[in-house]
Amino acid sequence: METIRKPKWEVTWVDTLEQMDSMLEECFRETLISLDTETADWKRGNKFDYLALIQIGLPHKKKTFIVDAIAFSGGQRDEEASAFVGLKTLLENPGIEFIIQYAPFERRHLKRSNIELADCKVSDTRVMAKKLYPSLVGGFGLQNLSKELLEKEISKEQQTSNWAVRPLSQEQIDYAALDPEITYEVYLKIKEDALTVDIDVDNVRWVGVKR
Repeated sequence: METIRKPKWEVTWVDTLEQMDSMLEECFRETLISLDTETADWKRGNKFDYLALIQIGLPHKKKTFIVDAIAFSGGQRDEEASAFVGLKTLLENPGIEFIIQYAPFERRHLKRSNIELADCKVSDTRVMAKKLYPSLVGGFGLQNLSKELLEKEISKEQQTSNWAVRPLSQEQIDYAALDPEITYEVYLKIKEDALTVDIDVDNVRWVGVKR
């Protein structure tokens, strides 16, 4: 089985307002976006963790933007809402379908930034996979879905990285950039398999998600 360590899509780092504006202009032309985040201080629990990265994948362009959240918020939870005002219009856009692996996690962090995903068109690959493969061995995490559905092993070397450190290593950047890419591939595989068994996975996008 192939072990994946590097993304195939183009990766663009975003840590200035100018770069953010350029990214948003490009993203607003899309109808499909894969989304992921990385958090810092997560070992201390929900009261302390904060956004370190926001990964925005454009599947049709095979491109991923990695937003350095700390560059905008300073790593301060109470500054996140004002720091990501520009992202709010994009991530609440009803004309875009967002593909997310385990959307409740991303929603919790983005909601703290005053970004509300609940009314968006969100395809949660974890929920979709549970509907289509209820007896899947190994669970419904992205690493297992990649292994079982795509026959690709995602390297675990950076799984517990310190995402607050700057600069990030190239290995950390590669790991973060892989998530939107692999999530999209999993999404395509689920949609393909759903057609063969006549299960409408689109109708379970938000099952289990607290609004």
